Amino acid sequence: MQRKLLILLFALVGLTSPAQADVLVPGTAPVRHKFEIRGLDQAPAGTKFFLFPAYMGGGPTQIFDGEPFSFYKFCDPKIYAYTGALPEFEDERVVPDLPASEFELSLTSAVKESSATRAITTVYQFDGIEGDVVKLSLVSDTHFDADGNEIAAGTSRMNMAWLCLPCLGLLLLGGIVVRGRRKPAVQA
Repeated sequence: MQRKLLILLFALVGLTSPAQADVLVPGTAPVRHKFEIRGLDQAPAGTKFFLFPAYMGGGPTQIFDGEPFSFYKFCDPKIYAYTGALPEFEDERVVPDLPASEFELSLTSAVKESSATRAITTVYQFDGIEGDVVKLSLVSDTHFDADGNEIAAGTSRMNMAWLCLPCLGLLLLGGIVVRGRRKPAVQA
């Protein structure tokens, strides 16, 4: 009984996601990732833009045409358009009912230590507002080395590695179940 419980415990640990903290995974190096959106000044008169959510527990962050911005690595914000005063939010889980980008921005905070990338600048172009959608198109995703020299872009998304852990846990659990069913009954 204890053995089965121990196996179940290990299987459950294998299925869980790793703790997300501001600690680098061994073998990785930090990256500064900035974003820019160009053409916001071409929006209809009086239209302004903000990023939400930008930080854990924080409200909206106003963004301006061509000015760099960033956000907390575990936030996946969208770009929203508004007129009038910058909206205030009592709860960061409440999504504002305003025109928003079709996709969430994704920040890269670390790369493999062997990678030369130490900074990334991602530039989007504002293509207008259609109904309730803020249209953005990717212009460039430029990688820089530690000295600020532009380098060839490589794979920079570390999150893909974490997708393998739950799958590995499921395979392990499946193997244990199949192996348990194959054992013949012990005869006395």
